[in-house]
Amino acid sequence: MPAPFRGEPAPPNADTRGVAAWVTQQLANIASVFATPVVKDHGTQSANYSFDPNVADAHLLTLGASITVTLVTVAIPDRTIVRLYLKQDGTGSRVPTISGVTWVSGITPTFQTAAGSLDIIELTFRQTAGGTNTWLGRQIAKNINANTTGNATTSTTADKVGHSLTAGAHLSGGPFDGSASVTLTTDATASNTASTLVLRDANSRTALDGIQFPATQSASSDANCLDDYEEGTFTAAMKFGGASVGLTYSTQLARYTKIGRTVFFYITLFLSAKGSSTGAMSITGLPFTGANDGVYSVFPTLGGALTLTGTPIGFVNPNSATITMDYLTGTGGEGGMTDANAQNGTYFFLAGQYDV
Repeated sequence: MPAPFRGEPAPPNADTRGVAAWVTQQLANIASVFATPVVKDHGTQSANYSFDPNVADAHLLTLGASITVTLVTVAIPDRTIVRLYLKQDGTGSRVPTISGVTWVSGITPTFQTAAGSLDIIELTFRQTAGGTNTWLGRQIAKNINANTTGNATTSTTADKVGHSLTAGAHLSGGPFDGSASVTLTTDATASNTASTLVLRDANSRTALDGIQFPATQSASSDANCLDDYEEGTFTAAMKFGGASVGLTYSTQLARYTKIGRTVFFYITLFLSAKGSSTGAMSITGLPFTGANDGVYSVFPTLGGALTLTGTPIGFVNPNSATITMDYLTGTGGEGGMTDANAQNGTYFFLAGQYDV
């Protein structure tokens, strides 16, 4: 009889044939660990239904009505994990109840009711010494549509992250393409007091470009919705009486950032020659037309060869993309700036904001 391998107990019938059979069995046992889980399809059920969790690793049940699902009491090892796939039939609107389950963190799942949608429940069996054996349950997936390019569904369940997919085929072209949206909400029933949206790339790094908004704003009527962000440059120009004949710049720079309906801007203009135009002074070229609900003040800094007694000020008027240049006198009066206030070499720094 061969000696035991590496000090281990000899396999039964440890002759040549016995060793071969024993090795074959051990390989089979190892393979079974990595095998695809056995899924038991229970078909469509339209009445209260009980099933034996011990016959398969996972159980698929199509809901033909709003029924109660019960796990049959059987002898089963402690910490056994079983998955329950609950699928809506072609009609949908089926609301199941799972009997005899204690939900983790006290979060009872709200199931999807769209036709063809699928929820996955993970059930863990726990043996309690001297007490009652318990199934612990948690919802591990929701909003799963049976079709690869099917209709989007919506979830408002109070789990750690509630989410919804809207507006189209959310699986085409990637996990979420441009036709879908994702809404994240704070769990109102658990101990969470705040939520943080963290952007990560495929390698779990946080150095991403950010949150992208469409080139053309899709305006929202919800006062609590940030519906636009944009940054860029624009061409600001000085005019006198609405014209700028012969006016040239040594520096002409303007930038803006738009957050929601508010535009923040910065303008630098150095006049190398003010030209021959005359009349009221204005600065044109703001990137967006101002709202028709008020006048927005701009406080510029002016210098160089400037002829002005008072404090310069500017106004973005309603329905306008132009800044009207003005000044306040030391005695509380106000006057409009004109070509007479600027000379060759005059510079303007303007920073302000207005709503659109």
